Order: sequence, then C-alpha cells, then structure tokens
Amino acid sequence: MSVHKQLIAHIITVTVLIASMLTLGGCFLFSNPHAQFSFTPESGYPPLIVHFDGNASNSPNGAIVSYAWDFDDHGSTDTEASVDHTFYDRRTYVVTLTVTDASQAVGAITYNVKVLNHTPEPHFTFWPSNQQAHQQTEFDARDSYDEEGRIVDWQWSFGDGTTGTGDMVDHIYEVAGTYTVRLTVIDEDGTPNSLTRNVTIIEDCGCG
Repeated sequence: MSVHKQLIAHIITVTVLIASMLTLGGCFLFSNPHAQFSFTPESGYPPLIVHFDGNASNSPNGAIVSYAWDFDDHGSTDTEASVDHTFYDRRTYVVTLTVTDASQAVGAITYNVKVLNHTPEPHFTFWPSNQQAHQQTEFDARDSYDEEGRIVDWQWSFGDGTTGTGDMVDHIYEVAGTYTVRLTVIDEDGTPNSLTRNVTIIEDCGCG
C-alpha cells in the first residue's frame, strides 16, 4: 500500500472513531451536571420545617431541566427547585438532590439534616426536709418530664454510697450529715439529664 493510501485509511479511521464517540452521547465531550443546594436551618427540634434551594445547581451541557429530592423520610420526595419540608422524627436525615440537564446527564449531592432531641427535665422533692438518721426519707421524681416523649428510667445516687431506681423511692440514712442526692432521668431516645440537691439528716433524737 502506498503512503498516500495509508494516510487516507488513517484519516478514515479517525473520522469513524470521532463519529462513534458522538453517537454514544458525547460521553467524552460532556461532564455531568453539578448538583448543589442550600438549606436552612441545618438542625433543630421537631417538627422541623427546612427550606431547601437547589437553584445553584448548574451544568456545562445546558440548562437543568429537572430536580428530584429524596428527604430520607418515609419515602418523601419533591420535584421543585426550591421546596419546604417538615421533619417529625428525631434523627439525622441524609437528604439527596438529583438533577438532570438538557442532555439527560445526571448529577447528585447529599447533605445531612439533624432533627434534635430535647433533653429530659429532672425534678424531685423529698420529705421531710430535715430527716432524722435511721428514719425513712421519701423521694418523689414524678414531676420530671420529657417535652417530646417520655422518661423511661430514674436513677438515684443518695450521696452515701447507695443507689436506687424508680420515680418514687424511700431511703434511710444511718448517719447524720448533709448528703448530695443526684437524680438522673433517661428518655426513650437514651438521652440523660441530672439534677442534684442537698439533703440534711439530723441526729436521731432517740425519742422512739
């Protein structure tokens, strides 16, 4: 084969290769769109309304023609560029935005939205306020509460090396003195919170 014919064959081969690349949708010539979104607030307590804005998404291939939101929330989705969504359960949600451009290329991005858990509020009273040693002191934590759920555990430390559990407990101190009593309440999500109060125990008068 002459040099001239070899050159023509090479040109034809290159031309066919370029045509094949274009036929395959321009995979080598175009990039995927760049999905992007902002959201506010980034965290909060339920019910949490979050505004999502995907208008910053763009593509080198042309306009963004569709938006698809997945809120990681019982199958909740949306297709607008800018949306509001309400989260009710206390956890971290992985929110995904998928965009499609005019060439039907696809891009996606994810961010986390944190729906927070309120800390439970411990409260307790005791009676009598100045108890004698060897006498029974009553502790009552039934006024403790959890704003968005319920308390499932009440843990007591009586300051004398002993402990107890329950929303109402009785305790006997053997020695007079001032004791720091700690109540720790735990809610259904496993979140604890504690409260301490001083309890004064006086000498047994021996009046018994």
